[in-house]
Amino acid sequence: MSKARLKKTLTELSKEQIIEMVTEMYDARKEAKDYLEYWLDPDGDKELEKREVMIRRLFFTTSDRPRKLPPVSDIKKVVKDFTTICFDSEKTAQLLLYVCDSYAAWMKVKRFGRTASAAAQRSVETAAAYIESTEQQERFDIRLDNVRNLINQLIKQELEAPVRRRRGFGLWGW
Repeated sequence: MSKARLKKTLTELSKEQIIEMVTEMYDARKEAKDYLEYWLDPDGDKELEKREVMIRRLFFTTSDRPRKLPPVSDIKKVVKDFTTICFDSEKTAQLLLYVCDSYAAWMKVKRFGRTASAAAQRSVETAAAYIESTEQQERFDIRLDNVRNLINQLIKQELEAPVRRRRGFGLWGW
């Protein structure tokens, strides 16, 4: 359905019908509920904090024990949902940097391989590209450089760590 057709249909509805449709949409879709709640009370800081907690829970349990590496698609979904609700580019940059910080915190306490290294480096590059495209380098460059250096340092440490061997495989050369 096109936007023009939607507008035409909405103008033909009564106020009560529109209210009923919006409340049904609120009950039926989580995305609609999130959007309408933000629309009623547009507090970008509260929404950012909510999304940071969601990101943190992807990496760590409630008792701060590390989980397995979260799928990148789950992280992207949290960021995308935030950007569709809150249009503040500064807050989006903060969320992207929080993702990078979360990768670094996870990498500090968990053994990881190439997949985690590549995902962490991609998240840094995504944040850098967004910050550059929105011309916020002077605000976020120091934080971005710090997290980039930390992730690179953690990757280097992991590569230099002693080789892990599976039990029973090192003895016979399998």
